[in-house]
Amino acid sequence: MQSITLNKLEKPFKCKRNSSYHALILAANLITSCIGFIFVIFYSPHSLGQIEEPAEYRLKAAFLYNFANFTEWPKIDKHGTFNMCFFDDNPFNPYLDYITQKKVKDLRVSILSKSDSDSLNECHLLYISKSATNNKLEKILGSISNKPVLTVADSVGACQKGVVINMSIDAGKITFEANLASARTAELILSSQLLRFAKEVYQ
Repeated sequence: MQSITLNKLEKPFKCKRNSSYHALILAANLITSCIGFIFVIFYSPHSLGQIEEPAEYRLKAAFLYNFANFTEWPKIDKHGTFNMCFFDDNPFNPYLDYITQKKVKDLRVSILSKSDSDSLNECHLLYISKSATNNKLEKILGSISNKPVLTVADSVGACQKGVVINMSIDAGKITFEANLASARTAELILSSQLLRFAKEVYQ
């Protein structure tokens, strides 16, 4: 099983061990522009099990940004925005301001809050909260069936239920699994450079 650690870093890019959340996004930007990219997230030197929940979602927000950068959509309006949607609860909210200053697929990022499964077609990436995953997942996925929406969750068993990417914490580190069948149904292509770091890939 592979997990992303601070040591997975190649020269010439260097980063101090006390990297801030802004450095997480800066690192993603620098690395995405390099040939021979390696998917990198810089962790705090502390185990996630030893720090509070806000730090968990600060790091997971950086994962969302990378998931978006390393997914290909069949068609994106180059004159529009990249719509990052959050269904019901949004634990990422304090950490999204900096992402909105960056770009995904050369598009400005727009953060949208959603509570109605009938209004999700405009989303490029859709984070489904834990409560929604437990209570509304079937309806949500049904409303975007065959639509190019990258669904992301952080709930046990979400990938097996049809979500494309599911995050979790394993031994104090954030890991993720991917459902390629769901990605294909949505006509999305997940980068092989992203998938190499997945804990599990479902075909």
